[in-house]
Amino acid sequence: MQQQLSGNPLFDPRIQKAIQANHQLFAIPEVWINVGNIKRALAQGEIKHDFFMSKVQQEKYPQALSANYTKAAVLVPIIQKNHQLELLLTQRSLLLEKHRGQISFPGGKQDIEDKNLEETALRETFEEIGITASHIHVMGQLPSVITGTGFSVTPFVAIVDEHYTLSINREEVEMVFSVPLHFLLNPDNHYIHEVEMGHNLQRHYFSMTWQNHFIWGITAMIIRQFYLQCEMLYRSV
Repeated sequence: MQQQLSGNPLFDPRIQKAIQANHQLFAIPEVWINVGNIKRALAQGEIKHDFFMSKVQQEKYPQALSANYTKAAVLVPIIQKNHQLELLLTQRSLLLEKHRGQISFPGGKQDIEDKNLEETALRETFEEIGITASHIHVMGQLPSVITGTGFSVTPFVAIVDEHYTLSINREEVEMVFSVPLHFLLNPDNHYIHEVEMGHNLQRHYFSMTWQNHFIWGITAMIIRQFYLQCEMLYRSV
């Protein structure tokens, strides 16, 4: 419970035992990764989870039945960089009370003034990293995911045009970086971890490591879901 309330794990997520989460899945080749195909993948709607995603979801299912979750949204921003598409991510400030130092998408809880969750994602993105809504083109959304800290998070996938500028809110964000999509859409780079929580209770979470950035938890779970959407379309053609 302490871990859930604080948002900061009582274990080191980097050192828990892990295996590659790539069983019977295809890597998406870089030549396939373009805005048109991503839009088509998102338009498929919710898809059946793979074995590892189902495992993580089943562990969260009892929580979903027993809790009233606060609605939140994140932006999954894709940019053009180095002649390829890359995913923009943030490292949360080390001064924050919850999830400090963790890799995340820009986003947060829905405010009463927000017309919908897409507006929440756009507003939070501007507040955290300064990208205005006029430079963001939402292509679709992914299924909501629940967190151990009491949120139901809806991800919105968007392309950010080339004229965007960053203005980082240092109270919330330590740094901004990007990861090539072809790296994240390769299941050979996805790992599933198991951690002992005591009382014969295990929990599982995803991770991906890009350079010195350890991406895990809900952020990695959203990336995994995005990959599965793309993989289903790629498999069908």
